[in-house]
Amino acid sequence: MKVIEVRRHSLRDKEGNLSEEGRKFAQKAALTLEGNYNKIISSPSARTIQTAEAFGFKNIEKDDRFSGLPSEKITPHEGRVEETRTAKNLTLLQTYYEVPETRSILEEWGKNFLQSIISLSKELADGGRALIVSHSGSIEPATLAALNKSSLNEIGGQFSECEGAKFFIDAGIVRRVDIIRLSL
Repeated sequence: MKVIEVRRHSLRDKEGNLSEEGRKFAQKAALTLEGNYNKIISSPSARTIQTAEAFGFKNIEKDDRFSGLPSEKITPHEGRVEETRTAKNLTLLQTYYEVPETRSILEEWGKNFLQSIISLSKELADGGRALIVSHSGSIEPATLAALNKSSLNEIGGQFSECEGAKFFIDAGIVRRVDIIRLSL
């Protein structure tokens, strides 16, 4: 069995970097990590790399497969998304699942993200472990895809900072997914 743990980045500032509060929070959240990772991977964004560093890691591989949602696909639907978000008082991610056009983008993104997780598992030896630091809006769709679920409510809602999921993979098949919630 191989285990891929995927965590959301910590709190960011207005420039998209980790805030001081985010750095401190990530340091506390590091205590909840399983550890003994063979690989530490981050999306290329500054806040994900900085979160991995705040977790205490130095040799961090940057991998585009674990980036945030494709803005070029989401942007054409911003008007409808904002209308729905305001009318229904939803978070942005909840709204993306509410609007059919963006929901299909998230579902496709989640399947691709999940396939990238499975592909990464094939690079690990038996019993291997990896940590990925990524983004909300990517982790939830992959988690839903792995569990064959369709609603954020089925996984307890959107992941907050440094939360995520653990994917247990054997022979290229996801056998189990554990949701990681924090109360720090």
